[in-house]
Amino acid sequence: MKKVIKILMVGIFLTGCNTYDYSAYVDAQVRMSRDSVIRESTQMNTLIELAKHPDPTVRAIAIMQLERLHERNRITIQPPR
Repeated sequence: MKKVIKILMVGIFLTGCNTYDYSAYVDAQVRMSRDSVIRESTQMNTLIELAKHPDPTVRAIAIMQLERLHERNRITIQPPR
């Protein structure tokens, strides 16, 4: 009997982690996309300003970081099932 209750409790807890609300999924994607664009544009502006620095080492590092920023993968949320 205790084993059956444990199995049921695990099943309830595991299914509670999933969301079937598509509007919550869309809202999360929109917020993440907006935040990502703001973060990336701020980073790019900072690195562009550093690329204008008179020291060639600073310019080289800024350009390398701009290239790395361009190659990063985006964060995605799996759609609800």
